[in-house]
Amino acid sequence: LRAHAVDLNGNQVENPIDIVINVIDMNDNRPEFLHQVWNGSVPEGSKPGTFVMAVTAVDADDPNSANGILRYKILSQMPNSPSPNMFTINNQTGDIVTVAAGLDREVRQKRGWLHSVSLSRNKSMPAQINAFLLPLN
Repeated sequence: LRAHAVDLNGNQVENPIDIVINVIDMNDNRPEFLHQVWNGSVPEGSKPGTFVMAVTAVDADDPNSANGILRYKILSQMPNSPSPNMFTINNQTGDIVTVAAGLDREVRQKRGWLHSVSLSRNKSMPAQINAFLLPLN
């Protein structure tokens, strides 16, 4: 923006100057997953640290501001056996890996959990994540 001062008669009394207006991003958008339901698979008996899948979310807020930084977390996992926490997620990348041994296809063919991406100020949108167990033979 360029402006200059004028007197009551509209005559310019100062040289024009540049005025800079910085618009700051407002945290007005919720993050959204690219899919509402995600399906992945993992071999039964997988060791802890086995990659299962990656989930991705987007946010319309400025990615270069704190408002656009995404953080992933698992809200709950089902079933609770053999362990209530069979999987973990990298809070920055969305990569999901196993953290406990004991995934047995004969006991349960599918494990599901509710997953959420969250931002500061607790804005979040959930997605359903399913991990199907693959037989060893």
